[in-house]
Formats: sequence, structure tokens, C-alpha cells
Amino acid sequence: MKKIIAISFLLFTGIVSIAQSNDDEYTKALKLKTDFKYKEAFPLFQSLVKSDSGNVNYLQYASYCYSKYGYYYAPEAEKMKYYKNAEYLAKKAIKLNEVSADAHYAYAMALGRINENASSKQKIANSKLIKAEADRAIALNPKLSGAHHILG
Repeated sequence: MKKIIAISFLLFTGIVSIAQSNDDEYTKALKLKTDFKYKEAFPLFQSLVKSDSGNVNYLQYASYCYSKYGYYYAPEAEKMKYYKNAEYLAKKAIKLNEVSADAHYAYAMALGRINENASSKQKIANSKLIKAEADRAIALNPKLSGAHHILG
């Protein structure tokens, strides 16, 4: 009985320790993102998504960083890979939380980046979805300036 209690305690403290570590890493990553330090924030959000792929905040901000990192730092031949990952993560975040303005914004941004290298037919189809996602983000959070920028 004592062994079961001891093992349970160790498991619980390990889970609490991991959660605290994720909270600290998330706070640091969010600060870097806010400070426009996407190159530094990107690997932190990647790590957070790997540790908990069901966390909407990790997914939507990782998506945002994939789009930014791909645009600013990825070699030209690899940019699309980053944008597709951004699209996937944003869609997953939306499935988990339909009313997340940041997830809709991240999805619109990823589609916009994908559109930079799409065919004319695909650009037209995507533009309707980009507008719908940006409109949805603004409806959920009218102060989300990035969504307004996309519509501009």
C-alpha cells in the first residue's frame, strides 16, 4: 500500500513539475512573440506543441510563429513547408476552440502566405476563405489588429 502511495505521489509531482515547466516556457515564448522575436519564440512553441498538442494557445501561437518564421527566416525552397504546418496547426486549434479569435487569425495568415505561391484559381478560392477567417477573428475580438491588417 505504501508503495502505491509513493508511486502515486511521484507521478503526481512529476506531472505538476512538467506543467510548471510548460507554463514557464509558454510565458517566455509568448513574451518573445510579443516582442517580435519570432526566431527565438519559434522553437519554444514547437516544443510546447510537442508536449501538449491539445492546448489551443500552444497551437494557435505555434501556427503564428510558423508563418512568421517561414516568411522571415526559412530558405525560399522551404517556405511552403512552414506555411502548410501553420495552416494545419491553426485548423487544429479552431477544431479545439471555435471561438478563438487568434486561431482564426493564424489560419487566415497561413492561408495568405500559402497564397503567395498559389495558382490564380487557388488564390481566388483562398481569398474568400481568408476574408471569412479574418472577419470571424474580428467578430470574436474587434481589437485584433492583425486580422484588420489582413483585410486591409
